[in-house]
Amino acid sequence: AVALDLRIAQMPSRLTAAVIDLAVMALVLLLISLGLTGAGLGDLDDALLAGVYVLLIVLVFVGYPLTMETLTRGRTFGKLALGLRVVRDDGGPITFRHALVRALFGLALERPGLFLPSLGPALGLVVSMFSERGKRIGDMAAGTVVLQERTVTQPQWTPVMPPPLAWWAPTLDLAGLDDGL
Repeated sequence: AVALDLRIAQMPSRLTAAVIDLAVMALVLLLISLGLTGAGLGDLDDALLAGVYVLLIVLVFVGYPLTMETLTRGRTFGKLALGLRVVRDDGGPITFRHALVRALFGLALERPGLFLPSLGPALGLVVSMFSERGKRIGDMAAGTVVLQERTVTQPQWTPVMPPPLAWWAPTLDLAGLDDGL
């Protein structure tokens, strides 16, 4: 029953974080592919090789966000760079289940969009734009929301003593005033 002041992450910062995460996932895919090719996997049957690469894509596109969001309590490298965090709808930290649901929906419908390859990224973007809290499909299914944790802090105003009263200020004795005043 506590009202929370949550700063919902805006679309540009979420898209930038997603691009960073996609770059990390592409780099991981490239490094693993080079490792498998160096290990002699390139000599296998074409169908088996295609199956291995599909499995590799699924493992990276589910494993990276699942592992990162679970271990860092709602952050990936992209979210860390931009000061974003995934939390539950009530503001609490996400668990393995939340991260798994987000990752599976991201794989199936949004990032590479295995089920809707031509519509996937656009579908997630449109749903997020029309959602009141900027939720993508994975957020709706998992009951999570992405928050902006870092904000530009405004310098606090400090009172300045007017120069003509500077001599008078040190002589003040406030001990005689009552608490009500």
